[in-house]
Amino acid sequence: MLDALAHGLSRAQLVLNFSESAENVVQTGQYTLNGLLSRWP
Repeated sequence: MLDALAHGLSRAQLVLNFSESAENVVQTGQYTLNGLLSRWP
């Protein structure tokens, strides 16, 4: 991913790509509610 920045990908798009990745969704899904971070699953 860092190489993508060197090839013109914006930081905003990099963060968006990470936040929507399958790995991130699986690991954080139980802590989010309607896209908002929540202490209660």
